[in-house]
Amino acid sequence: GMGGVGKTTLAQLVYNDANVKAHFQKRIWVRVSEPFDETKIAKEISGDATSSSTGLDHVSESMSRSIKGVKFLLVLDDVWSEDRKKWDQLKVSLMQNGAEGSRILVTTRKQNVASMMEATSHMINLAELSEQNCLSIFNHMAFSNREICEFEVFGEISREIVRKCKGLHSLLKY
Repeated sequence: GMGGVGKTTLAQLVYNDANVKAHFQKRIWVRVSEPFDETKIAKEISGDATSSSTGLDHVSESMSRSIKGVKFLLVLDDVWSEDRKKWDQLKVSLMQNGAEGSRILVTTRKQNVASMMEATSHMINLAELSEQNCLSIFNHMAFSNREICEFEVFGEISREIVRKCKGLHSLLKY
């Protein structure tokens, strides 16, 4: 989905859900962005992000040990790279060492990334909220703790703010 529709927010809700916490032995969150640095990602997965080691083989071994036999949830947030070779280097270690039932959740703006990572069978494509849904959320966030229905007084201003958001939730986070 496009920027601002809530991909990271949705992933955070999943990651922090009590049932998810109970289901997985280990939960790992890695913000990927650009460039896709498989060594940095492997360090973060292993929990050794401060390691001075720069060799992918050494870092992959450390990552593999950290997840060996462990049912994990790995969130790779904001993936942009379509370089299958870089992804495959990580994927092999993750799939060979994690326990059955481990999962990888990916957030991306790019359909090609989801396809390359073979994540399209369970893909959720987030879209903009309708103007009415956005207005409802905005009014709830802005006016829920008020004694009078101020949203009626500020109705046109609320609608104008929502129109400017164009269905995105980013303004509603503040």
